[in-house]
Amino acid sequence: TEVYLEGTAFPLKVILMSATLDADSFCRYFSGAPAVHIPGFTHPVTEVYLEECFRKTGQLIGRGSPFALDREAFLARKKQTAEQETLQARSIAADEGGGAWDG
Repeated sequence: TEVYLEGTAFPLKVILMSATLDADSFCRYFSGAPAVHIPGFTHPVTEVYLEECFRKTGQLIGRGSPFALDREAFLARKKQTAEQETLQARSIAADEGGGAWDG
């Protein structure tokens, strides 16, 4: 069953999301669609790269794969991941009252 807003010829479409997003940008993309904000807890979002998923699951990406990074991009991503892991470890140590981080 389609539901129509009063005075319109277009069916009502509702998009429910439970992730953090830029609501203004999202509404503009959908031609100025209205947004309803329902207050609640915002869960933290962790950015995980495809390569990291493959590493954690043991899957391999061949060099000819469209998902494979070139060497420079791979090394940059590897450095970024190591830096993020160091920051997370420092944060955990600080939260647990572990004092100074020697990492």
